[in-house]
Amino acid sequence: MEPKSPEISTSSNITLLKDRITEISEFAREITVKADNIGASKWQEMLTQTKSDGKERRLNVFYNLLTKKFTPGNTVVGTAEGFKTGADVPIEVSDIGLKGMFHHQVADVHTHPLTEEDAHLKTTVPSGNDLRTFLSSAYSAMVAIDRGGAHLLIKSREIAEGKLPPADLVQKKIEEIAKKGGVVTDVQKHLNRMFSQYGVSYFYSENLTPLEDGTITFKKT
Repeated sequence: MEPKSPEISTSSNITLLKDRITEISEFAREITVKADNIGASKWQEMLTQTKSDGKERRLNVFYNLLTKKFTPGNTVVGTAEGFKTGADVPIEVSDIGLKGMFHHQVADVHTHPLTEEDAHLKTTVPSGNDLRTFLSSAYSAMVAIDRGGAHLLIKSREIAEGKLPPADLVQKKIEEIAKKGGVVTDVQKHLNRMFSQYGVSYFYSENLTPLEDGTITFKKT
């Protein structure tokens, strides 16, 4: 019997986020991914750093076409407001070795700072600028993390080039829900419908720690 390729999981339910478009059923209610596919080993460190100074952290995750392995790059420090709108995560000099012909970037991971004034919030949601940045990039996935969980965006279908959402797309929905006395979880229920018009699917996990099998399952809200 030939050994299995390291790219093939023993679980048929694991979805690899390594291509620009990830084909999934529009009726899929959850998605299970490899923790190293989305840099989960770095999450707690990034969150601790963000909590200490209130500044956003970001990193790229690379995929090696030969070894079929995922590797996180270096963590980059932004500001409390994040990074420049529409810009890819900066590549550190020591990441250059990962940018060889057999590596390509597959995921963007960033933290969302939560201040003392945000103590009442369970979590935050990806912003309109996050969505714009993701759509303008070649990433397979974007993950936004905070103390309340991880928010996963994937490109699940092709969309017209240049079709970007307004930067205040999510903020307007937050304000609308707030006027009705709603909370963040109420906003989350609207994100898939809002994002799907741009070919993006949204999933959420309260669990920031991978399971023993090295996976994390995200669900639609």
